[in-house]
Amino acid sequence: MTNSTVMLEHGTMFMRLKTANIVQCAERDLRLLEQKRQDNADPMAQYCFANRHVHRARDIAHLVALAYFDVTPKTNKYSTLIVYNDRPLLRDTLIELLTAQRGNPE
Repeated sequence: MTNSTVMLEHGTMFMRLKTANIVQCAERDLRLLEQKRQDNADPMAQYCFANRHVHRARDIAHLVALAYFDVTPKTNKYSTLIVYNDRPLLRDTLIELLTAQRGNPE
């Protein structure tokens, strides 16, 4: 177990991401999923969010919502745990995304 993992398990934040970082990760994951479906991506490339959430998500806001409402992500991947353990950040990101959608209906 690394120092980073121990810190994360005890709720100590090594660094705090911003809502823009979460949006960028979600965009990247959805883009990577599409590339993998078309066989245009490295098959070993990993998602930032949990695989099952990326595959279920309809859009960026849905992906963030899936992550926020999943209280116990079943993963040991450090980068995913950083995102999922910062619940206030996921909440703030989801609020920003939904507010932006509401103000700009497509």
